[in-house]
Amino acid sequence: MTEGAENRKSGSPGTGHQPSARWMNFLARVITGLWAGFWIFLAVASSADDFNTRGGGSLDRLLIPLAFTAVLLLLAFTAWRWEKIGRIVLPVAGLAVIVAYPLAAKNFPAFTKAFVMAALGLPPISAGVLLIAADRIDRSSGVQRQAGV
Repeated sequence: MTEGAENRKSGSPGTGHQPSARWMNFLARVITGLWAGFWIFLAVASSADDFNTRGGGSLDRLLIPLAFTAVLLLLAFTAWRWEKIGRIVLPVAGLAVIVAYPLAAKNFPAFTKAFVMAALGLPPISAGVLLIAADRIDRSSGVQRQAGV
């Protein structure tokens, strides 16, 4: 019995992955989780500060941070649960941030734009590349993956 068949039969973590692909998937999940967690914390903390310093808030001031948080949670969950979709969606989202952010933040200094573009755009691109590489390793080794993964 091959290693992939044994893993599928035993139900061990990383089922159906070569060891190097398993590590790449793990690293992609860590990057995605840290990326989403950092930006969600920043959005929530910033909104809480605005709410506190301006004596309350309206739904208008909470809508953008809530939408931002929902999008990040959706991206992270999608990449975590469905790798096939995640390996497409994460790099596209990262590239979209890198292209769209300078247009949306015209009045910000160049350093601020570069920092936000790197911190918000590069992690999902790198996680997506890791997911793509893990899939290629599995395909080249002939490991049969489970449906939906």
